[in-house]
Amino acid sequence: MTVTMRSPAEAFLTVGLLVLAADGRLSREECAAVFNSMMALAIFEGEAGFAARRFLATMMQQSHSSMVEETGPIADDAFMFSEALVEDLIAGVRRSLPRPLREPALVWALQLAAADGCDAREQALLLRIARALNVEEAVVHAQLQRLQADVHDSESIQEATHA
Repeated sequence: MTVTMRSPAEAFLTVGLLVLAADGRLSREECAAVFNSMMALAIFEGEAGFAARRFLATMMQQSHSSMVEETGPIADDAFMFSEALVEDLIAGVRRSLPRPLREPALVWALQLAAADGCDAREQALLLRIARALNVEEAVVHAQLQRLQADVHDSESIQEATHA
């Protein structure tokens, strides 16, 4: 299956989707989180935002159909990403995402993943995408450390206010 990205916004969106689907599936709840987060970013304003949302819907439909063909019926509440689809999407992002947007896309994807705890699979995929986009892995590691520190600070504040 070949996915064609027609804009930088679609490629930016794809980075977030890939990381959230690092476990091979993307739940409807994760899609909703992406939609909500998209609304706050300038890259998704106006027509680019409408096009990115259409792209998301099309990609989800295609990924569902592709996995049904490969593995048989799957749950209706999730979208599956085969390794072939992941490779195709990473290649599409590399072609469609301008260099100045590559690091911000990775940071956004990391923030999405961190919302429910960025696990080892998500971190590994972030690093894989960073390598494909020629972004220094140190950037991803620094962002991970920053987010982990923020989570620790939030937990400390919660503990202090409940004491």
